Amino acid sequence: MNNEVVESILKLVKKRASSLKELNISWFGGEPLMAKDIVLYLSEEFKKMSEEFNFIYNGGMTTNGYYLDAQLLKTLVDLGITSYQITLDGSKNSHDKIRIMKNKKGSFDTIWNNLLSFKNIDSRFDMILRIHYTPLTILDIKNFASILVDTFKNDNRFNLFFKNVSKLGSTNDDNLSICTNNETLEYQMELGLLAKDFNVVEIEPDYICYASKANSYMIRSDGSVGKCTVALKEDVNNIGKLKSNGELELDQDKFRLWSIGLQTEDSEHLACPYYNLIKPEIIDKYVSEEKGVR
Repeated sequence: MNNEVVESILKLVKKRASSLKELNISWFGGEPLMAKDIVLYLSEEFKKMSEEFNFIYNGGMTTNGYYLDAQLLKTLVDLGITSYQITLDGSKNSHDKIRIMKNKKGSFDTIWNNLLSFKNIDSRFDMILRIHYTPLTILDIKNFASILVDTFKNDNRFNLFFKNVSKLGSTNDDNLSICTNNETLEYQMELGLLAKDFNVVEIEPDYICYASKANSYMIRSDGSVGKCTVALKEDVNNIGKLKSNGELELDQDKFRLWSIGLQTEDSEHLACPYYNLIKPEIIDKYVSEEKGVR
């Protein structure tokens, strides 16, 4: 992210600061901590503005945990980033086969040692350990779940979230082994029982995706604006750009597509607007052809 985009983000927030009641900032990637200096700078400015204009500021981050050591975590928490999601693909044996770095080495040991170090700091944070599984790794995940419970169960800052791996349109989709719906239900129940002494996060039945909300935007490193952090390659997710003066220039037709759930009040539309955007009958019903959004 270049300096112009960074300063444009600050201008955007400053323009709205006096009317804000709450500002929620979520860092996502890629790996956000590869741009640590930008994260620290913007977070410090957001915190200053929240104090000046008396609004609530909440920061969160999805990270692989590799660069997040205890000292950096303390610094980020002090700057208002108190919610974290760190993903693991099983124990060292499974994780290092799936998550291979450019140098062909695994990352598990570094991430695990970072997690252990977090137990020794007194900062108040909430951390979800998101554990991915496939039919090929489920046995390892079951064993790993027991290790996670034994290691973190006495620290209520840590939570577990078990998630089956999905095909989300990457070039590696054809090589993925994924669970059937029945397998997913079975594995979720088994993992839940294994972690019964731990706080296991479940997706609420009335969950509303951030992308469905009219006041939620994703700002990419080049200043382009979207709604969804998954459909990054889809044109429908490129809804505009952040201008250098801090204003949002939006394609209102595309923007409305993401808010269809607010019109229909359909729980499926609200839970995942992107999934429903690929259904022609949805677009045909709610967007006229002359608007050119297909």
